[in-house]
Amino acid sequence: MTPCHNIEQATNKEDQDNHRSAVAFFKEGNRLFNENKLRPAQEMLTKALEHEPENLYALARLGDVWRRLKDPKRAMKYYRLALRVDPENLFSLRGIGDACRDLKQYRSAIKTWKKYLIYRPNDIFVLSRIADGYKMLGDIQSSQSYYHKALQINSKDAYSLMGLADLFHKTNQTVSAIENYEKVLSGNPSLLNIMTILGNLYWRQKRYDQARIYYERVLNLEKHNPYALYGLGKYFLNKGNYPLAIKYWERLLQKNAGTVKVFVRLADAYIRTADYDAAKKTYERLHRSGYADCAQRGLDRLQRLEMRSENNPGRSWELLDVAR
Repeated sequence: MTPCHNIEQATNKEDQDNHRSAVAFFKEGNRLFNENKLRPAQEMLTKALEHEPENLYALARLGDVWRRLKDPKRAMKYYRLALRVDPENLFSLRGIGDACRDLKQYRSAIKTWKKYLIYRPNDIFVLSRIADGYKMLGDIQSSQSYYHKALQINSKDAYSLMGLADLFHKTNQTVSAIENYEKVLSGNPSLLNIMTILGNLYWRQKRYDQARIYYERVLNLEKHNPYALYGLGKYFLNKGNYPLAIKYWERLLQKNAGTVKVFVRLADAYIRTADYDAAKKTYERLHRSGYADCAQRGLDRLQRLEMRSENNPGRSWELLDVAR
């Protein structure tokens, strides 16, 4: 059958009927795809191709369906069939690049996306995906270059700002990472993960009050967020406000399983307030959580400390050498 993409191209009644059926099945398949009903969409689009095997739109959309179904090899097959019908179909060309990325074939993905950029040099989406590809290959300089190209077109593009920030974070360029994460947050003020990252980065810089601001912003949006509760506990322990440190870590453990580090820091805070019974109970909770060896070491240290305190009642007690 000769390819026909619209009713005017259909050369006879049979072709016209097939085209109409293909269009109807494509529309239904496309609707189902947009509703994320992927298997029914795949069935409708396949029926469209039964009536018109070279229907460009059905071929390209089937590529999308198979990508979303986590089958990039099959997706690539349909994108390539679409390109046979129309070698200049940019949608399918970009789809091949995306499928290569899904297969972790980053060099092929970059090569394909660069072909696409010949026709659409200002496509921010593709520029940022090339930057992602170079980042996965460990080519930091090229990755940074393509994120900057995308940001030259739109300085507020959140995806590129995020990618650049992650790149700086990964390479320990903390000041630049903070600058870009804050730009992301200025346009998307409810991103909890970015607030948490900023809190941690400011903490790393020993800018503790700024870190506290971001941890508190997280808690205003999600009151049991474990990262923010842990960060605020660290903050108040660092400030010598042990009761508040205890408060935040106990809140954390009410709703979250907790880690060894949380239990050990909490026990440390209790010890600093000379509440040895609470410290002992904390180590016992750590034992019940499956960390028997670590809990026992803590209990042994606590016992030694209590003995020293009893033998030297007038002397300031020593802080346990606990893991941070």
